[in-house]
Amino acid sequence: MTLTTATDKIGVVKVEEIGGALRAERVARGWSLSDAAREIGALAARTGRQVASPASLRTQLSRWENGRVTADADSLALLAELYGRQDLRARGEDGSEGPSASAAERLRAAVARADAVDEATLDLLRAQLALNAELDATLGAAGAGTAVAAQIDQLEATSVHTADPTRRRVVAELTAQAALLGGWQALDQDDADVAFTRHRRALDAARLADLPALTGQALAGCASALLAVGLPGAAEAVLAEAPPSGPGAAWVRIAHAEIRMSRGERDDAARLYDDAARLTGAEESDGSRVRWRPGVVPAELVPPVARRREAALAPYDDAALERLRAGVDEPGLPARERARMRTQLVLALVARGVRAEAEEHAGQARELAGTIGSHREQRLLDEVLR
Repeated sequence: MTLTTATDKIGVVKVEEIGGALRAERVARGWSLSDAAREIGALAARTGRQVASPASLRTQLSRWENGRVTADADSLALLAELYGRQDLRARGEDGSEGPSASAAERLRAAVARADAVDEATLDLLRAQLALNAELDATLGAAGAGTAVAAQIDQLEATSVHTADPTRRRVVAELTAQAALLGGWQALDQDDADVAFTRHRRALDAARLADLPALTGQALAGCASALLAVGLPGAAEAVLAEAPPSGPGAAWVRIAHAEIRMSRGERDDAARLYDDAARLTGAEESDGSRVRWRPGVVPAELVPPVARRREAALAPYDDAALERLRAGVDEPGLPARERARMRTQLVLALVARGVRAEAEEHAGQARELAGTIGSHREQRLLDEVLR
């Protein structure tokens, strides 16, 4: 499956209209992007056609639906068949099916679009990312997920096709920030596969931009996704890529601590959390910042080390439980952190056998999780309160 530019027409149907139609058809069937990718693969197999892997199809579907790019004629024919929408087929001006752009034309167009991203456009992209981060802080993935996914694709395509190395590093930094935000959103939505992929994209971009702090966050996010699906060994292997010190090392220590907690190694985990707090203090004294979310907005938040430690140790440590109780209503926290802390408090109370108090907090936790679209928190609550 190949792509044409968003400025082209596919017959009389504009790219934006095709994207909206594809999204509407998928949502009407209650399919996720992964579901739709599987259905496309199954249809292609039944009809003897070749398509990309399910993971690649999922990424392509996201790009097609956001209206920035669309599929070639063969891909549109397959989608039209899947959704029963023959109006989505690519047609020339005479009504016949027309050829897609050549590979050379697509590359020239992509480079031209990337070259058009000047300093003024970069400022607009920064402002867009900052707005998405602010929306996420209030509404989570429910309010900003679609916008963040679209911006990740846009920035990555721009970075790949930017010829000037200096400007490419600038775009790569924005790509890393957007992909980190999207990765945490995907973890909230209980989609570990997407979370891992986005953090890998953030990792590649952060390395290109030579930003160790973002590299550490990306590696920690990859580990979190692997741990979420029960692969602590793979998570440890990913973290082995990280340097032992420097910007971002605190995030890596936190990820190691979470792996230790998953294995019941509480003393080791506590030491790692303390080490992360020490590293965080050293970085802040040097004028940098270890942030809970990407550094695209003014950081009024303290680093998450203490809250992570309290949440992890609360089922076993009285002092940690009391701090977690006191912290769930702390003002100024992003919505994702508020929901996570409230859910962790419920889990800690259930583990201690304090069921009545746990159920009191569960209502607020569910409301917060529903507001931000956090399927993960809702699942955790269902598992302990069933």
